[in-house]
Amino acid sequence: MRKNKILSMCLLAFATAVLFFTGCRLEITVPEGGKVITKSGAYECASGQVCTIDIYDIFFDEEFIASPAQGFRFTRWKKKKFSFCGNKMTPCLVDSSYSDRHPNLMKILESDMVFYLEPVFIIEGPGTTFSGLTSQQLPIALTVYENEITRVDFTYQQLGEIPPDPECRHEISVDLSAPVNVDGTFAVEVSVPPQTSDSGRLRLVAFDGRLSGSLGDLEARGGWDFTELEIVCEKNTGETLRNFCGERFLPCIDQIDFSFEVKQAD
Repeated sequence: MRKNKILSMCLLAFATAVLFFTGCRLEITVPEGGKVITKSGAYECASGQVCTIDIYDIFFDEEFIASPAQGFRFTRWKKKKFSFCGNKMTPCLVDSSYSDRHPNLMKILESDMVFYLEPVFIIEGPGTTFSGLTSQQLPIALTVYENEITRVDFTYQQLGEIPPDPECRHEISVDLSAPVNVDGTFAVEVSVPPQTSDSGRLRLVAFDGRLSGSLGDLEARGGWDFTELEIVCEKNTGETLRNFCGERFLPCIDQIDFSFEVKQAD
């Protein structure tokens, strides 16, 4: 009888330990062209590997960085079901510390769910630049390499400025990965990191949007549909102009349209 009691206690302790160490998992898939490391240096996943990290407590706090190999460029984190940082181009923070304050998150943390993180690397190349003007008569250029838009350069004008004030313009460059379909169409979700103009007068706090359109042999057309935007412009006069839209503010009502004849420059 005593032996059975001791055995039951041992089994209970073992089951409790297994439950404690059971948790969700992060699966990192790294394609050819680079590796994924963490800012702390605790984790590294090399090219061609699939690495799994168990996250079973509230003390996991790592910032994942996509590090491209020579001749490659990181464009974004791949977006798919249960993926972290989909379409983001900045380091990906995975932090479980706040889960204990949210019962639903704790259930996920204690479950056997699998989450994913996968960088997108593309081969560096000179590409072809298609340049023109937006509907605001400001410059825009698309860089295309091997049927993929790899970069967009454009100038943003503060909304509502009549007449437009040069102080409230912002030159933005975005590295991305937007495949061009066989019919010339393209569409991609883009997030631009916060940045400040050289003059310090124009501050871009948030810029999330959808870039879409078509690219032909003779012309290109399309537009940015903003999903989240916050721009702050501080003028010489001391006046401060702010634009807000998105889930945190107001619904976005603005769009940058572009349509131009293709001027190719290798």
